[in-house]
Amino acid sequence: MPTTASVTRNTSMLMYEPPLVLDADGEVQPMLAEDYEMSEDNTVLTLTMREDVPFHNGETMTVDDVVASLERWAEVSNLGVDYFSEAEIEAVDEQTVTITLVEPMALAPVMLVEPAQLPMIMPAEILDDLDEASTNVEEHIGTGPYQWGEWVADQYIVMERFEDYATRDEDPSGLAGAKSANFEEIIVHFVSDSSTRINGLNSGEYDWIESVPYDNTEMIEDNPETELISGEAGPAIGVFNKAEGPLADETMREAVMM
Repeated sequence: MPTTASVTRNTSMLMYEPPLVLDADGEVQPMLAEDYEMSEDNTVLTLTMREDVPFHNGETMTVDDVVASLERWAEVSNLGVDYFSEAEIEAVDEQTVTITLVEPMALAPVMLVEPAQLPMIMPAEILDDLDEASTNVEEHIGTGPYQWGEWVADQYIVMERFEDYATRDEDPSGLAGAKSANFEEIIVHFVSDSSTRINGLNSGEYDWIESVPYDNTEMIEDNPETELISGEAGPAIGVFNKAEGPLADETMREAVMM
């Protein structure tokens, strides 16, 4: 939850799941939640959680686990600290969790589905053992289709198929819908050099790589045994022209920020 590193995010998505996710059309959809609802005054987000969802340790997910995980996320993630640090997160009954905000925020569900720092749900007892918000969890237990196998620092992580995974019934769409664990295990190698990654793919050492520099895409496109997949990505930002025009005036920039 504290980091936005893609290597951490993409690896953890195999093991962990959040209450809500984005589908392929950018719409908020339930994942571990069965449903969600925002109050008319935009101050209370209600999550109705799915029942009988198993953790990797054999325990069943409860609303106490959801509350503890969301509270942790509100303490250590960027969006959590900025927008949910003063929110009251509580279990209303055995299936319902509410997030009560100090001010109206219609976009609260959208804040919970930012892929860079998703509020992944884990057993409450793991989080209860942490001394402070900056401490990393020592045991990785989630609800995802793969579970923690082996980690060799700076080299690889082995993920093993979770045979009791409780998938959703909807068609897959983005991060939403059904998931299938098609492999008995997934080995994620950490290869920081892009040329080494590409050479490993072309030689068959790796089945899949990510983060291909634009200048090296031809090395994959020219290989009939490999496929280059690219999608819409990147930050959506606005940059002020401070050299000339209306926004060269600092007070105008302050007005826009307000």
